[in-house]
Amino acid sequence: MNKRGIGPLIASVLLIAFTIVLAAMIISWGSGFFNKISSGNDERTAKFMACTGDLNFHVNLKCPNIATLENNGEINIKKFVLRFFKEDEFLGTGNLGGVNKNDLQKFIISNVPMNTNKIDFLAIVDVNDKEITCSDIPREAFISC
Repeated sequence: MNKRGIGPLIASVLLIAFTIVLAAMIISWGSGFFNKISSGNDERTAKFMACTGDLNFHVNLKCPNIATLENNGEINIKKFVLRFFKEDEFLGTGNLGGVNKNDLQKFIISNVPMNTNKIDFLAIVDVNDKEITCSDIPREAFISC
């Protein structure tokens, strides 16, 4: 009958220490999880701002395959991806060089597929040293010659 358990004071101290360690582990995991999510949001926000706020270009297409591109935006356009269409049928892709901000460039578009009547111009810009394709807002140009 001389068996004794741990005293109430020691049990309280162990319980508090266990709770503190557990809370520290949860806070450490939670802060890493939050930082991972917020950094992804920062990247998406930078892309959104570059493609919608800073990007502003106009396309003038002359027959048969001469495009004049004017960059009125606040960001340099590194290059363009072209998508060729006949009505709503996708025919293929192509590439063009870039245009610096507040500049005007004239390009000859090579390898335009036969019967193309619409070309979408997608700008590729640099955001935080990454190439971003602004595919949500293409500029359409129609061929009517």
